Amino acid sequence: MEIQIAMLTVGMLAEHCYLVQNTDTKEMLVIDPGDHGQAILDKIETMQGRPKMILLTHGHFDHIGAADEIRNQYPVPLCCMQQEADVLSDTDANLSAMFYHPVTLRPDRTFEDGEVFTAAGIRVKVIHTPGHTKGGCCYYLPDNAAVFCGDTLFHGSAGRSDFPTGNSYELMDSLRNKILTLPEETKAYPGHDALTDIGWERRYNPFVNNDNNYI
Repeated sequence: MEIQIAMLTVGMLAEHCYLVQNTDTKEMLVIDPGDHGQAILDKIETMQGRPKMILLTHGHFDHIGAADEIRNQYPVPLCCMQQEADVLSDTDANLSAMFYHPVTLRPDRTFEDGEVFTAAGIRVKVIHTPGHTKGGCCYYLPDNAAVFCGDTLFHGSAGRSDFPTGNSYELMDSLRNKILTLPEETKAYPGHDALTDIGWERRYNPFVNNDNNYI
């Protein structure tokens, strides 16, 4: 089964929203709709998309800001890691109060670590990757050699751990023992900045290739 991945960079923090489409059925997953909801809806229409699920890697405002706008147009379940539901509902924890545009969400479905599900005909494994937030997660598509890693892993870098519910030791563990153990050929789609792959990050990411257990 072939997929098409479209990336839209949205909002004041240049966050990446991803549309992952089954090319056979046009069904799609919407990952981290952070802002500019109309632009995301326009892209869905251009792709003749049929959204089936909204997936959140974590609850920070720049990743969730357009979620309600998307599901008002497409009444599909909004999903996140079980531990992240509290972050979505707390304007301090999700940082939206800091930027004077409070937003809260309530998920329709929550995941457990290691859960595997199929939506839009796409098989997805949920990997709990705490550290940036307590309920951050990555969505791994084993049949398509892709992982959507939110703000856990960046190209040659890693997410911050000094926000509410963050933890530097947990972030290092998530990087080393959960994400970079994926197959080397896996393409990594982060929440910001350039795309990368697991093999490159194993060899060159300075946060992984050192003896420190913190960021």
